[in-house]
Amino acid sequence: MPLQGEMYGHFTASGKLALLMDEWVSLAEKQYGLPQLPVTIINRRDHPKLSGDRGELNTAVPELVNGQPMLVVFLENTDAVNEILVAHEIMHWILNLNGFKGVSEASRFYDKIASYLTSLVSHVPLNRFMTERGFDYLSYENERATETLNALPRELKKPRVEQTLVWTVLYLCDVILNCSPKIRNEIEKQIAADGRINAKVNQVLSILGGFNLHDVNENSAALQSLLTELELHRFGTFNVSDHSEYINQVLSKGR
Repeated sequence: MPLQGEMYGHFTASGKLALLMDEWVSLAEKQYGLPQLPVTIINRRDHPKLSGDRGELNTAVPELVNGQPMLVVFLENTDAVNEILVAHEIMHWILNLNGFKGVSEASRFYDKIASYLTSLVSHVPLNRFMTERGFDYLSYENERATETLNALPRELKKPRVEQTLVWTVLYLCDVILNCSPKIRNEIEKQIAADGRINAKVNQVLSILGGFNLHDVNENSAALQSLLTELELHRFGTFNVSDHSEYINQVLSKGR
């Protein structure tokens, strides 16, 4: 959907983030033949299809902004921009250009199961890519995991239908796979008290244990396996792709 309005103009990228932005632009130019596909930052509430989500939401999507194709990083908070969060969202698309795939749901622009599933399998290689580029990614993941750990006593008391159970399990597995062993152990102790969540978490981690998520082909196979073994077709029509078709659609509108 074409966006109108002002881009976020009060943010200067540091050296590491500037290099990452340049890497994205270079990769996109090689793959799509554009002189540049720049990065900009917009508050996610300025997007009509992202504004209604009740939780915290940060994502990146190629979009037309004032008629120009851009990789738009949609942030929950644009008053104090977190560089590692911006880098994280850009890196998801760099992974796509390196052959890693994600999940989308055919009828919805944003779908939580698709988003959490993509994050679950992509954050392991993304963690490595970020570390190789000088970002202190473990600190970022440990901060997220600590927030999750502190919220768990309250969250585990909430009643859940099957769909929200799936969201919760995919998110918890993502956190567990990427934080430090100490925090992981504390999270696992807490969720052990909830038999339903604990069983699903163990199922997902067991499935992923059979794949090398750093390998492009095995990563895609892990996605397919999770979709099948968790019977996620119950909740929508999910497609596994590198999102190149979506990028081409956006770019064609801007030419």
